[in-house]
Amino acid sequence: MPFLDKAISEQIVSSFKKSISENIDPQLYPYLKVVPNQKQDYGDYQFNGAMALAKIYKKSSKEIALLIQKNLGQNDFRSEIAGPGFINFKLNPYYCYKLLIENYASPSLGIPQPEKLETIVIDFSSPNVAKPMHIGHIRSTIIGDSIRRILKELGHTVIADNHIGDWGTQFGKLIYSLKHFANIDSLEQEPMQKLLEIYVDFEKKEKNDPDLTEKAKQELVKLQNNDKENIEIWQKLVDISSKEWSKIYKLLDIGFDYSLGESFYQAMLPGIVSEFINKGIAKIDDGACCLFFPEQTKLSPVIIRKQDGGFLYATTDIATIKYRIEIFKPDRILYVTDDRQSLHFQQLFYTAKNYMNIACELEHISFGLMRLADGHLSTREGRVIELSSLLSEAKERAYRLISDKRGEMDESHKQKVAEIIGTGAVKYNDLSQNRETMVVFEWDKMLSFDGNTAPYLQYTCARIKSIFEKGNINENNLYIDKLPDNLNQMDINLLKSLLFYPENVRNVTNKYYPHLLCEYLFNLANTFHKFYIENPVLKADSSPRQFRLLLCDMTLKIMTRGLSLLGIKTIHPM
Repeated sequence: MPFLDKAISEQIVSSFKKSISENIDPQLYPYLKVVPNQKQDYGDYQFNGAMALAKIYKKSSKEIALLIQKNLGQNDFRSEIAGPGFINFKLNPYYCYKLLIENYASPSLGIPQPEKLETIVIDFSSPNVAKPMHIGHIRSTIIGDSIRRILKELGHTVIADNHIGDWGTQFGKLIYSLKHFANIDSLEQEPMQKLLEIYVDFEKKEKNDPDLTEKAKQELVKLQNNDKENIEIWQKLVDISSKEWSKIYKLLDIGFDYSLGESFYQAMLPGIVSEFINKGIAKIDDGACCLFFPEQTKLSPVIIRKQDGGFLYATTDIATIKYRIEIFKPDRILYVTDDRQSLHFQQLFYTAKNYMNIACELEHISFGLMRLADGHLSTREGRVIELSSLLSEAKERAYRLISDKRGEMDESHKQKVAEIIGTGAVKYNDLSQNRETMVVFEWDKMLSFDGNTAPYLQYTCARIKSIFEKGNINENNLYIDKLPDNLNQMDINLLKSLLFYPENVRNVTNKYYPHLLCEYLFNLANTFHKFYIENPVLKADSSPRQFRLLLCDMTLKIMTRGLSLLGIKTIHPM
């Protein structure tokens, strides 16, 4: 059976396009959009474009609505005109069941493939060498990974590139400290914590001894000139950091296709600056080489080469775009960073589009900061919660909860459940909130088994698996040819909720909002629990029993797949 090739809303639009094609100019089709109805009592979808069309055709919106409704088929959905010209659509349960079975047989569970498949580079996580990953890094890492997973699910070719911060001023400070204030052999135990302490200690010393700034700069210049000793120290710092990050990425189940650091692009930087100067794009100003932008852009100038000949972050990012375009040939490049970098990306994108003639779409997927209850995170002041410590504590807290609820559980399984619940809770706590908002980290809320949390959704999946185990159900034999006649409202509500999965996954990519998928999964879980409380499943009569088991199985499949797109695992027993 062919699976759904269009979202339900698009199928409705296709139906009334056919019914009005002789009456309405096809150029006005963009006005013909239906959206999920906010008030389910009125219907499943709503069309509200009649008001816009009424102004164009100089008719009342109700006349337009009647024109659209005329000759509209009523077999798959019923349409009703409300108010000044809204058209509400209520899906026929038999139509819903047909679509559900089509989705059920689809490898993607009904997600329609985009008209154009693209190659997309996504730049996320980007930790800094010699600095521990802390909860401030988690947003880019988790948001970026979920977007990567969803784009791949839609069929795009996705290239995940972890742009490592492995070059710059901090290495002059660290190298000087390791030569004069600390022993590099001391990094064998808890290396990232010790490196943080060394960095913070240098910052404090620097305030009282300004000469340290110049001394650190000299060590950096030696590094940039490939001084053997400094290169060896730098490489050790890179290796230590990579080893520590790999543990965190493994725990978070996050992978990258490439992890190209800033150092990778250093050889390209002199050529880029020379090219910009030769083309008259860059100019020397007070000894520094700068990019200037037209006055109407209101963008401040960007230094791409300092007075001392050193290069900056902006220069590296220009080289990175150039490399990615030449090697990956992407249609889009996405940058997942916090909103404090908005100006940087405006400058970078203008440079790429107008000074480098790059046609590739460039998008900054910004997010608000993660905060402690008492304010910002600061590496310089040492006020950080390391990500490794946070994930360990999440597991410990989940373990205590499980021990209280399921003390009889096998110890090895309990440890596994605790890790999956704890890690999932951390991820979902972030992804369930609009990425543009600021997030305050709270333990009690995120580990609750009630409300919009990962444990609640994971428990929903475990509960359905328990139903199948109790009834000795074979999920492969649940198909039925005919929809039962004696459906109640809970049956219909769950049936319809399952159909909205493809649209909700695809909607995430409109503005890259993973929280939209979280909202859908939470609402689906609520709908399922109401269905399960009010409806017998295993004890139901044969016809509704088979149908309800099929609804349970589809709920499990969608919940499991949806959570996996957020990078969250499920487990049973739980």
